[in-house]
Amino acid sequence: MATKPTPGASAGTWGTEMNTFLDVSLDVNGKIATEALQTDSTAPVADAAVANRKFVVSLAISVVKAWVQFDGDDGTIQGTGHNVTSVTRTDVGKYTIAFTDNLANNDYAVSGFCADGTTGAGFVCNQTSGSPESTSQMLIETWDSEAAALADFNRVHVMIIGDQV
Repeated sequence: MATKPTPGASAGTWGTEMNTFLDVSLDVNGKIATEALQTDSTAPVADAAVANRKFVVSLAISVVKAWVQFDGDDGTIQGTGHNVTSVTRTDVGKYTIAFTDNLANNDYAVSGFCADGTTGAGFVCNQTSGSPESTSQMLIETWDSEAAALADFNRVHVMIIGDQV
């Protein structure tokens, strides 16, 4: 069985050792191969299941849970999105984004941008006044950086990263 490369002791062969280790440690589906687990394990198949689940769970936590592109003039969703039921324009530059499937908590990160062909670049930020974010929806504002005011843009893109139920 291949061994993992040792920092400082695998001088000049680290990449070769790592590739050999990965070749025998992962099966064709990218899952941990049973034979790659420690030989003193009493349940290598169960160990592989736990290791693969940990990998999948860790990956699932770090992916975008919702995204949408919409027209800021009226909130119409454009193209495809994910986990967004609707976008409602509540005032100039203010929107409520409703999630299809709730997030696990309101401790999530939001990123986005907005722009159109006639005004300068804008940006998206969490709404600071009104109701705070919830697990089922969030409020955002779109801001025209040149005019220093809330504004509607014909292209608004938003993504949300956080835990999901």
